[in-house]
Formats: sequence, structure tokens, C-alpha cells
Amino acid sequence: MVLCAARGHLDAEIERNAYGAQVHSFEAELDGGEHRMLFIRAPAIRKLGNGIEVLATLRGEPVAVAQANVIATSGHPELLGEGWLHALSFQRRAKPLV
Repeated sequence: MVLCAARGHLDAEIERNAYGAQVHSFEAELDGGEHRMLFIRAPAIRKLGNGIEVLATLRGEPVAVAQANVIATSGHPELLGEGWLHALSFQRRAKPLV
């Protein structure tokens, strides 16, 4: 997420390590209760630009977003065996940046 925003692939303002240092890592159920994500030195989205679609939230704050062919998250659902983000990327037919 940080890299995508820094390189102009994601129109959003990002705060690095917004959820705390690595010792503050945590696992959380996302709003809606269907999915979980692991947050490790996680960035937060402070401002969304044009064309950003919010895919998932935590406590009302966006933690997974998409813009055009880019999907970015604040956390790691894949480390918990969650496949929803991968399935979503195939559904959206996301293309690599390179």
C-alpha cells in the first residue's frame, strides 16, 4: 500500500506504521464479520482520492482498497489462510504493475 501510493499507482494519503510498531501487531475481524486480517506495522489510509473503491473496513476505516487494476491492503489476510483477497483480485482481473 505504501509503495503503491508513493509511486502514484494509488490516489491516497497513507500513514506508515499507523497501527503501531511490530510488537503491537494484531489479528482482527473486519467489519461485516466475514473476514480476518493480520496487521503488522500496518499503514492506515488517511485520505482517499478519486476513483478509490473501499473493499474492506476495520472499525469504519478502510483497510483494503482498489483503484483501476491495483488492490492494496493495510494488513495480511493471506497469513491467516484467508483467500478472499486473492479471489477478488482474480474476479477483478487485476494486472501486474510491471
